[in-house]
Amino acid sequence: MRFAGFGSVALGLTCALLVYYSPYKAYAGHTYKMVQHSVIINKPVHVVFRFMNDNSGTKNWITYVDHIQLLNKPGGKKGAHWRYYCNADETGQKFDGMLIHIKNNRSRKLKLFRFKDFPFEPGELIHEQLYCPLRGNRCKLFFTLYYNKKPGVYDDFKASIAAYKVKQALRENLNNIKVVLENRY
Repeated sequence: MRFAGFGSVALGLTCALLVYYSPYKAYAGHTYKMVQHSVIINKPVHVVFRFMNDNSGTKNWITYVDHIQLLNKPGGKKGAHWRYYCNADETGQKFDGMLIHIKNNRSRKLKLFRFKDFPFEPGELIHEQLYCPLRGNRCKLFFTLYYNKKPGVYDDFKASIAAYKVKQALRENLNNIKVVLENRY
């Protein structure tokens, strides 16, 4: 019986530490929690933005998704709708994305929704890309991911745990984008 009590305390402490140190948090200048990562790319903002807005090169940098299918109008325009498949045979995990905001050479926002076969159903998420010009024809590209609406306590907890994998995917994707842009363009 004593061991069960210790196990419960250890589990509770582990969960508390995972939440406390989670990359899902409110960053400076924001009142809501998100997962965020950035990279400096040695290319001008307009080159980075054009590359990201042309979805034909996505397969060269995206890590978690096997392929993307455009469902309506040309990508890169507000209202463009894609389906993201995590497996080549289109079974298992998949989700949809729609471009809901675009400001040339500044930002893009995609609403992510219809998550299927994920460990938990996050509802609607927003993936934001921010393009910040730096001296020397460089660009700091930020990727953020956050809930479209304020989550409940349980969803907030799940997001805190899932954020470790999300942060890793954002980091890998941004590093791949940097390599592709700096070596090929």
